[in-house]
Amino acid sequence: MIANLLHNPQQVAFVATALLFAVAVLGLTDVLLYHTVSHGIRHHARAKGELVLHALRGPTYAFLFALIPFFEFRGLYSFLLAGVLAMDVLISIVDFWLEGESRRFLGGLPSGEYVLHMIIAMIFGAFLCVTSFQLFHWIRLDTELLYTGHQQPLVIKLVFPVMAVLVFVSGLQDAVAAIRLVPVSSEGEEFRPVTNKALVQNLFFVVDPEWRSKIFAAGCLIFVPFVGWPMLLGYRKHVISRLWSGKSPILPSLRKDGAHLLMDGIQCVGVLCAFMAPSVVILLTLIKILSIQHLIAPIPLLLVFFGFTLISPLIVPCVAAYLWVIAPEFTLVHFLLVFVPYFIGIFLLPSGFLQVSITGKYTSALYLPSCLSLVRKTRGVYMRAWWDSIKASILGHSVFPFSPWGIAWAYLVIINIFNRVLVESDILCERYRGSWFEKLDTNGLGSSEAEYQGSLVTLRFPALRDTEREWSECTALRVGGLLLPLPKFVVGVMRSGVKKTENLNPSDELKSQESL
Repeated sequence: MIANLLHNPQQVAFVATALLFAVAVLGLTDVLLYHTVSHGIRHHARAKGELVLHALRGPTYAFLFALIPFFEFRGLYSFLLAGVLAMDVLISIVDFWLEGESRRFLGGLPSGEYVLHMIIAMIFGAFLCVTSFQLFHWIRLDTELLYTGHQQPLVIKLVFPVMAVLVFVSGLQDAVAAIRLVPVSSEGEEFRPVTNKALVQNLFFVVDPEWRSKIFAAGCLIFVPFVGWPMLLGYRKHVISRLWSGKSPILPSLRKDGAHLLMDGIQCVGVLCAFMAPSVVILLTLIKILSIQHLIAPIPLLLVFFGFTLISPLIVPCVAAYLWVIAPEFTLVHFLLVFVPYFIGIFLLPSGFLQVSITGKYTSALYLPSCLSLVRKTRGVYMRAWWDSIKASILGHSVFPFSPWGIAWAYLVIINIFNRVLVESDILCERYRGSWFEKLDTNGLGSSEAEYQGSLVTLRFPALRDTEREWSECTALRVGGLLLPLPKFVVGVMRSGVKKTENLNPSDELKSQESL
């Protein structure tokens, strides 16, 4: 049976692709669960050597994911593939040798990571055996990089290129982290307090004494049919108003403000649909002209759009990409006709909502000259806000099974990021005085203390009220320059496997306790 399998090139290619996919899934688990969440090695100087190896591994795996399922490396090209595989084996050996020492100060490698590495090594060994058999066959053929991707199913064509991009970006992030980290030569202090104001300011809502219960309630709105998402959008609008007015508490109450949240949310939906309308009209028109209604019926498409838009505006490019893949009539030109106006609308959408912050009127969001003028005046800050908001949105959606509350958190972070554009550009100088932005900049989270435990950051900060000043605590996960607040039971689970590294500023903490 094995002999018959090995003499069937298509079956050999399928086995190699399946093994490579298994390595990718397990590797992603390793990176997310242990490298990022448990130990946060991109923030620790003692892991610098391990990060350098991971930076080298990123392009290596990107090469394998992008080419192995779709090409045959014939003739001299087989030596190229053999060299890449040999390089990956060497990187893995050195990585196994280094990571024990680089994680020692964090309590060593968790047993689960040891087991995961063993499984990955065995599967990758099987992949090497199958690929080596292919190389022995390819090396005898004429030199050619033969495309065989047409034999692969659609899922493989979509998944592997995405994995190649992700692993390459991950390698770049490891390289940047390794460059920024300063080597540690002693057993002294490695960590320092959080001094990045922008990092901590995105936790602005924790100054509300009831922030946990309020964000929990806001996340639960996602499960309410029809009105849940508009109410969540309205919730975001009310938080913006309170940020600028300085009103306490900073987060609204669903019980007291539910009707107002729904009305504001419906108007937010109208603004969102207006910015996406051109791309939707073009998409529906192309579907009609190309007679591909049988692939996506118009009525279900409209229902999906108006329902799913409240969750994610990505529905339009996703539908266009789907048609581009499965419908020969729907070409790259058609896809771009939909995507370009979609991209322009989504890019300008935050500037529209910023106009609402400036004027207090939803109709001002639809006045494009003002939106374009705002983007032009704040282009550097606006672009940085867009990048940070993308990271927050991805993180909020990806924290399954807590995604509903992650999305609610991301909404709050995004409105703070973009309204900070107005603060940094001095567009609303008069309203800044007395706003929550001023309070937080002067005596809010800026005076917080920090304690690190792997990638966990525990902040002790003054919870601001009208007249009182009391100290509170929040534990967050540091990911990609953002702090994601965690439920207390999740913190307990994560701390059980990670060694506490250091309590920063103990004298300051003692002073704060004495002041109570």
